[in-house]
Amino acid sequence: MSDSPKADQPSPGTEDFTHSSEPFEPRVSFTLSLDKALYIQDPKAPPPHMTAKLIFCATVKPPVVLEFFSFQHFDLIIINDNGDEVFQWSAGRKFPLIASNVPVFGEEKWTVDVTLADKTGALLPAGDYIAQSFLVNHTDVGTRNPVAFAKKYAASVKFSIQNRQESTTKPPAPTQTPKA
Repeated sequence: MSDSPKADQPSPGTEDFTHSSEPFEPRVSFTLSLDKALYIQDPKAPPPHMTAKLIFCATVKPPVVLEFFSFQHFDLIIINDNGDEVFQWSAGRKFPLIASNVPVFGEEKWTVDVTLADKTGALLPAGDYIAQSFLVNHTDVGTRNPVAFAKKYAASVKFSIQNRQESTTKPPAPTQTPKA
């Protein structure tokens, strides 16, 4: 499995919100969902994989325009329960420095497959973690607190890793039936 993003279909902005059974309300949201809340790892097997889905939704007019300075549109990090960053999706990746403006009316989706291992490939220890994803779009000129607004579209989800428990009890000894 690769750690590369895959665009889901349909194309951004092609969703038709007018034929929904729910009343239409303009909204802007960014969500992160994981395929599991608990990942089981076995020290004798390869590290488990997590699938993260990121969705930016904007149904407001005029459309939200996301400004990016490179082909990197998002990042995903994993933080352990000590607050240490133990994984960053973009670490070691190179992105062409090509600016783009992406108008969004509807949904923009990304899927990321993550190997639950550290930079050296070792299994992440059992424990609680936070997956955090955010868009790496341009912060508006004149923003009074650019650091705070650098992650203006962000989402976090808690998950856990547990070690597979090996059976500590021996199977019962076979019983012999008396011969008649």
